[in-house]
Amino acid sequence: MNAKEILGIGVKLIGVWLIVQAIGQASYTLTQFHLYLVLNMANDPSHQYIQLPAVIASLLITLAYLGFGIIFIGFSSKVTSILMPAKTEDGARFEWNEIAIGRVGLVLMGAYFLATAIPPIIQNLWLYMDISQEHMVNVISARKYLIISSTSLAQLIIGLFLIFKSNGIAKYFHKLQGSKHGL
Repeated sequence: MNAKEILGIGVKLIGVWLIVQAIGQASYTLTQFHLYLVLNMANDPSHQYIQLPAVIASLLITLAYLGFGIIFIGFSSKVTSILMPAKTEDGARFEWNEIAIGRVGLVLMGAYFLATAIPPIIQNLWLYMDISQEHMVNVISARKYLIISSTSLAQLIIGLFLIFKSNGIAKYFHKLQGSKHGL
C-alpha cells in the first residue's frame, strides 16, 4: 500500500464515523424538537425562545455530520489529494507486519475512547459543581452525574491503557493467534 491508499482508507473510516455520529445526533435533534413542541403547546413563553435555537443548532450539527460523512466516503480520493500534496512520493510502499497493524488499530481505538470520554467527564463535572452549589437540594441528580462521570473515567483509563500498552497487547494477540488453541 502506498501513502495515498492508506490515507484514503482513513478518510473513508472517518466518513463512516461521521455518519454514525449523524444518526446519534439526529435522535438528539428529534428529542429537542419534541421538547420544543411540548413547551410550545403549554404556551410557556419563557422556554420557547430558549428551545428553538437549540433545535436549529442541533439540526445544523446533524446535517454537517451527515454531509461531511457522505463527502468523505463518496469522494475519498479527492479529499486524499487535498490532504496529501502532489509532491509526496507515490512510489513509497509500506510493508507492515501483523503486530504493527495491531498496534495501529489499538492506538486508534484508544484515541477514540479518549475522544469520547473526555467531553462527558468535563460536562458532568461542570453540572455536578453547579448542582452541588445549590446547597444539596438535588442530591440524587448530583450523584447521577458522578456515576456517569465514573463510567466515562473508566473509558478514559481503558483508552490510555490501549494507547500506552498497544505493543504488548498486539504481541499478546499475535501470540494467541499463532498458538495451537487460537483465540
